[in-house]
Amino acid sequence: MGAVQAVGTGFTSLPKQARQAFEEFRLRVNMRQLAELLTDPQAGPLLERLAMEPVGSQRAFQISARLAAIAVQGGRSGGPPVRRGPASGED
Repeated sequence: MGAVQAVGTGFTSLPKQARQAFEEFRLRVNMRQLAELLTDPQAGPLLERLAMEPVGSQRAFQISARLAAIAVQGGRSGGPPVRRGPASGED
């Protein structure tokens, strides 16, 4: 919505627009973090272990915290994780 439309509505739509912009920002961040978890080689084994833990257990919480750290780290790096191993020609 442009400035003319905002004035035309008496600026009543601005809080809604701000909320929507913030939600879209959070969605983009969450999507990047999810992509990081799905592509980071360290996350796979942790996701498998998390799936086997009882819901609400201390160990599940610890694994979730580690996965969250991986996701946040990846989002800060600005790019996908560097792949190493047979597919990249490195061992």
